[in-house]
Amino acid sequence: MKLIQFREPGPPGVLQCLDVPIPEPKAGEVLIRAHAIGVGIPDTLIRAGMRAVIDMLAAGKLHPRIHAVLPLDEARRAHEMLERGEVLGKLLLRP
Repeated sequence: MKLIQFREPGPPGVLQCLDVPIPEPKAGEVLIRAHAIGVGIPDTLIRAGMRAVIDMLAAGKLHPRIHAVLPLDEARRAHEMLERGEVLGKLLLRP
């Protein structure tokens, strides 16, 4: 199977793609086949050496700024706002 790892913080170039044996699940574990994976903000913060930011978010010491909450049918407007650089913080769409 493929394994993507990094051994030190840094830019995307620190990521290594390795071929490793498929692990055998132990008692009480399951093995899940992933056809696709994603990388989220916590992943990129950890890779950049910013684990402290994640810890502050988890402890409630850091709060994301919400720029606006728009109805889902205004997704086009939200995208245009992002493209123009008008958004500082999170832009949320609600159903």
